[in-house]
Formats: sequence, structure tokens, C-alpha cells
Amino acid sequence: MFNLINEIKEGVRLSILGEMYTVVSKVSYYTETEVKKWYIKVILTGHKILVIAPADDFMYFGEINNCFGNSSEFSESIVYNGLTYQKDVEDYQIVREIEFGNPLLVEGEVRYADYKNGDSDVFISLAWVFRTGKRADVIAQVISKEDVKVC
Repeated sequence: MFNLINEIKEGVRLSILGEMYTVVSKVSYYTETEVKKWYIKVILTGHKILVIAPADDFMYFGEINNCFGNSSEFSESIVYNGLTYQKDVEDYQIVREIEFGNPLLVEGEVRYADYKNGDSDVFISLAWVFRTGKRADVIAQVISKEDVKVC
């Protein structure tokens, strides 16, 4: 995963699950409870996002889609496509480094909650952005590094 992270540069084209996207920004973060485990968020064209957490060997790819309301509060469960997702974690995201990209377009510091359902590969991350006071929710699919190719 570290090699993939290092290959992701501004303007690079990525093939993810067979579709092409252009890299717009790359920011690394850590959380209030996990200050040693950083992760990156790569914003792509088409409102897509790729998140890579190398310490956890975890990646997800999704779309920014604010269909879960606009509150700064997160419930214990949510329903999406007829399935109930349970809150897995709630934390506070802190910017570690903006490698490239417009600082006003990257997520920045947020309060977030991640939701999972054991019968689905869909991963949902709800976020409330402090700078804008708006939600930045993501509906994503858990993927592997084999699903991403730098072109």
C-alpha cells in the first residue's frame, strides 16, 4: 500500500475497478484516538474518493453523497438500500498534511462516524465538516490494492 500511496501524484490517472479517474488532491489525516495510524484521502474527478489506511491494510472507494441528512449528530444505526448499518466508530479527523490540492476543497477537520453491515461490502462514512458546517458523507465499497492501478 505504501508504494501505491507514493505513486499517487497530482493529475495522475487512476484505474479503479476498471474506471478511469484523475487525482485532484491528496491529504493525510489521523484521528483524535489514533494519532499514530495515519491514512490518506485522495479526491478524484466525478466526486469520487479513495481512502487508504496502510496500518490497517484497508482501502475504500466511493462517492461523496449527502443522502443521510445535514445534522452534526450521528445515530447508532442507519438504513441504506434496505439494510441496517451499525455505527462502528465515531471520532475526530485531524489534518496531518496536505500533499497537494486546494485546501478549501479538501475535507479538513471533521467529526465522523463509520457504519458497517456484515452482509454488505458497502462502507458508509458520515462526516460533519467544521469549516463549512456541512455534511460530507461517503458511500463506498471496500476494495484491495489490486483494484487500483496508476496509469
